[in-house]
Amino acid sequence: MNTIILLLFFLTFLVISIINFKKETNIESFVLADRNKSSFLIAASIFASVLGASATVGVVELACKEGLQSIWWLLSGVVGLTICGALLGKKIINQNLYTLTGLVDLYFGIVAKKIVSLLVYIAWCSVVSAQFIAASLLVSSFTNLPYNYTLVFLSIYIVALCLVGGQRVILKSDLVQFFIIIVGLISVSLYLWIFKKDLGEKPIQVDILTGNFKLVSMLYYLVVVGSGFVIGPDIFSRLFSAGSKKAATTSPMIAALFLFIVNIFIVLIGLWARKNHIESSGENSILYQIMNHHLPYPLKLLLALTMLSTILSSANTCIISASTIFATDFLEKKSVIAIRICGAILSLIAILIALLNTSIIKLLLISYSLFNIGVVPPLFVALLIAPKRRQYKAASITAMVIGSACGLASTLMGRPTIALIGFCLSFLISLFSYKNRPSS
Repeated sequence: MNTIILLLFFLTFLVISIINFKKETNIESFVLADRNKSSFLIAASIFASVLGASATVGVVELACKEGLQSIWWLLSGVVGLTICGALLGKKIINQNLYTLTGLVDLYFGIVAKKIVSLLVYIAWCSVVSAQFIAASLLVSSFTNLPYNYTLVFLSIYIVALCLVGGQRVILKSDLVQFFIIIVGLISVSLYLWIFKKDLGEKPIQVDILTGNFKLVSMLYYLVVVGSGFVIGPDIFSRLFSAGSKKAATTSPMIAALFLFIVNIFIVLIGLWARKNHIESSGENSILYQIMNHHLPYPLKLLLALTMLSTILSSANTCIISASTIFATDFLEKKSVIAIRICGAILSLIAILIALLNTSIIKLLLISYSLFNIGVVPPLFVALLIAPKRRQYKAASITAMVIGSACGLASTLMGRPTIALIGFCLSFLISLFSYKNRPSS
């Protein structure tokens, strides 16, 4: 029964993708859905794509371990999206570009564009692989199907869903998944706290800056993690699809509002698990244990579909944004076929990483750290200041190098303070690279 329901769920989105296949005849349509989308559609897509499996499962785990301090994880995303909409929305849509790395080319030159394009492509291999693994673990536990077969099937399905229909299909699918996620997480949280009998009385930490979660941790989330919500390939791919300056400005803020609301309910699920002494065990995360052992069947099914929705949205977005960046900005091939080939190669690498199940994922995630700390600060400053002042490009490139070096050191040494220092240095150097150089 579970298998049949999930197959119907997958078939629904595949049909949507196939119906739109013939409509994607050019890169503008395939990558940006003709640049005419509304505020709410883009907001729903941003919300669904940023709330991936790592965020939901991770926040529940952190809430169970640390208490209310876990709220800072997605709260940093709320702050980041608000800044993105308020300060960058209009500036992004004015550029008439396809990708974030197109902005890198505009402000820092072709060499920087090539490096960042490669960096994003490598990093997103690990992100997509993590989504494949999360989806396979969920479906395998829900249906008792063998993990490896489930992994291969789901990976191929996700790739087909993305590369057949393009951005238009992803946006339509995200809208459906948006409502599933909202209803699913709120329903599960309310059921656990209102109807589920307590199993224990473990105290809940209600102070948001005590225990193991100190001020440095809060700053790390707000600055380093939050910066990925201000500037990121996936979010910008949505904003480039906006039909107006108003849509590009308001959609991240609408997404931030929904993220703030849902964050509360995700944390509440983790706090319920903490109160009832539920702990993760191996590959069985706390959220999956709640799904399998503490929910009635209708809510169990709803939570499974909710988690699949977060995974599908996140994986599809990563695949199309990274493959577009690599094809158009690294290979300089502006065609739908090139993007589909790059997406297929990225997905194949992600599948191999997932099947090998090695620590290579951690190594590849270094690239993600390099991007957030090395690339985001200079690009943020450029978007705000560059139109008004001349730029010392050498100083901006230096800011990228220093930030990336600190990001690498922070990841390898496990010291978040180094990442904070690197981010601040990168930001300040970028800021002063424009100082007292007004345009003529």
